[in-house]
Amino acid sequence: MSLLRDASLADFWLPPLLHFREAYGDDRLLEFLKKLENKFCGDWIARETPTFRIEAMNEVIKLIDQLREEGGQKNQQIDRLLASPAFDFNKAEFFKQLDTAAIYGRRFARYILMKLDMIYGGPSIRLQPPKEISVEHVLPQTPADTSQWVKDFSVEERAAWTDRLGNLVLISCRKNTAQGRLDYAAKKARYFEKNIETFPNSLRVLQNASWTPATLAENHRQVLDRLRSYIG
Repeated sequence: MSLLRDASLADFWLPPLLHFREAYGDDRLLEFLKKLENKFCGDWIARETPTFRIEAMNEVIKLIDQLREEGGQKNQQIDRLLASPAFDFNKAEFFKQLDTAAIYGRRFARYILMKLDMIYGGPSIRLQPPKEISVEHVLPQTPADTSQWVKDFSVEERAAWTDRLGNLVLISCRKNTAQGRLDYAAKKARYFEKNIETFPNSLRVLQNASWTPATLAENHRQVLDRLRSYIG
């Protein structure tokens, strides 16, 4: 729930969550939260309007009321709720935005990177507060002319990849200013100095021996596949 609470930039998700708990307590709450978060995130990134997104959350509330009125065992009601198309969203548009668009600077960029940290870190991960984290480019936006980046990436490759999901990670704000335009080897060394930050996706990315166009493209594919697997 911390992902929705801390990084969602809206509270549309809160009424259906409270309604579910009123109806069913904590029974299968994590299953419901996963469905609710995927729906909230899916509609947001798929560029649905705020009105559409609010109505979608209201539909979940109405469905809970309908299932309770129809009666039956609590588990059966929850089964029907979780299997409902009320949680469907436009996955084609969702993954199109994450796959092909430049997402740096968009309102959901920090959210989706925090979601990746949650997925890679597992249910016990404690996400850092958004105000304490920063979105970092692995391949810098403006590499020095003498850098390894310029040798490894053409101008066209940098234009195509710099602001896309596969090139972005989260780090703490206190480390961000130290990263800048460093070459990859130096950036790795600086990142791991002293305290290892608790950003599972970032730590995974920085295990790579190098960061080339092929490495970046492979990471982009991997995070999209992981999101597809998680969303189902």
